[in-house]
Amino acid sequence: MHAFFDGYISGRSSLKQFVKQYELALRFKYEKELQAEADSRKKHAAPCSGFDWDLQLQTHYTRPIYDAFAAEHLKRLYHCEIERHHDFNVVEGVEKYSVTNYSIANDFHGNRFVYIVEYRPRNQYLDCNCKNFQSEGVVYCHILKTMSPCRIKMFHDRYILRRWRRDVI
Repeated sequence: MHAFFDGYISGRSSLKQFVKQYELALRFKYEKELQAEADSRKKHAAPCSGFDWDLQLQTHYTRPIYDAFAAEHLKRLYHCEIERHHDFNVVEGVEKYSVTNYSIANDFHGNRFVYIVEYRPRNQYLDCNCKNFQSEGVVYCHILKTMSPCRIKMFHDRYILRRWRRDVI
């Protein structure tokens, strides 16, 4: 509360002054928020990698979302190792990949975290058993790592959620 009202009221302010200054503080904070949102729509962050999908996300995501995406997921991408998943229960039209994430510490049994990513080339559908995309709405490094061997250059629109887009007001 002190940070919010800093510069607007003091311990000597009357109740009448408090009400006036409270309204001013709210208006100022709201205008500042609107300005930051407008600035994020105008300014583009520099793409962090040379992938086409990175440029696509950089132009579609709002600046704060892209910055969070780059900090979390692009950095972890380089700590992931991928190999074709060997499964005896093969489903026709589905390719499976094992992605080992070395940026996460071992579990309490000493095992590495290995995720299974399924790719359906027919409709370019990617799904990871971590289910982070379903919960957070941002594609994780496991799927990103799978895109190169699958020769996917751009994301399907289903992976760029409306709530993170800069062109939605």
